[in-house]
Amino acid sequence: MINRSREITSVTESGPVVGDSINKRRREQEEMVRKKRRTREQKSPVLEAVLAEINFADIQEILQSIATRCGIDPKGTNILGREHVFNSEGLVKTESERLSSYNAARNEIVLDYEIIKETADSMGISRRLQFLESLIHELIHGASKVEKSIFISSKTYMLLTTFLHKLSPIEQPDADISSHRKERLGYGYSDVLNLGDEQKIVREFFNLFDEGITEKLATEIVLEYVRRNPDFVDKQAVAVYKQNLDKRTSTYAQSARFAEGLINKLSDKTGVEKRVVWQGILHGKFSGQSFDDPEVKKLFDEAFGPEFLQRLSKANNTQDFVKLCEDYL
Repeated sequence: MINRSREITSVTESGPVVGDSINKRRREQEEMVRKKRRTREQKSPVLEAVLAEINFADIQEILQSIATRCGIDPKGTNILGREHVFNSEGLVKTESERLSSYNAARNEIVLDYEIIKETADSMGISRRLQFLESLIHELIHGASKVEKSIFISSKTYMLLTTFLHKLSPIEQPDADISSHRKERLGYGYSDVLNLGDEQKIVREFFNLFDEGITEKLATEIVLEYVRRNPDFVDKQAVAVYKQNLDKRTSTYAQSARFAEGLINKLSDKTGVEKRVVWQGILHGKFSGQSFDDPEVKKLFDEAFGPEFLQRLSKANNTQDFVKLCEDYL
């Protein structure tokens, strides 16, 4: 599904192709992958029962109000409903996809309730709240600005990588590369190779920063949701959930702490209220404004120095964000 928040611009070797004019073969390939994966996705009675207890209308209303406060038209925001959520139990997943993931190409969310349950138990928090947080995290990704661009052949990509960016050519995988593209989701973007029915991410930039923004917002929405729906869990479960936030050690959690520190520091340096700084960051995530924007880059260069954004773009583990906090915040 592509709406106004999902603009696709592609470039082929024969010239630019915009919007719905992506070539037929690629659409057929994507549909084939969709059908192939759907046959492996079996409905989970437990997942369906938990989803039935979620008030999606409330979550959507919260996301819409956040978009409005950030200067984004909620009508043009891709806020997903229950029909876009599926079970991923039993599928082969990467580490970052264990609990849940959002697929921009299919505009779908998949969740593994069993792993979510195990994660909640290991942290000592409510399974229902961990499930709600995982779901909301992916719904936020869905509402973020998505762009796909630069559809070119692997040969052209390797030439561009070598000569324009002065980098060594990527190692040719065993599988045939049908194309290369650049994907942006919120602040994060990736170089992606199509390997037949599979995909390989070659490089990522700002992705974990975007995950931190998503994680911070997700926890805020969870707390607003339980305020509106007090029967979802008891007060003790909410109290334990809040206490646990400061104890989390995952990379996403550290990135969220970095985001909080960044907001505080920008507020101190600019004299702008923290609430307004946070809304500005969310505006960029939902509108597609990136750190490539000259005004945005100038702001961060003046506030933190010219090396800051480069380091942030390459931060890909917990220690990177700990170091960024130590050096800049």
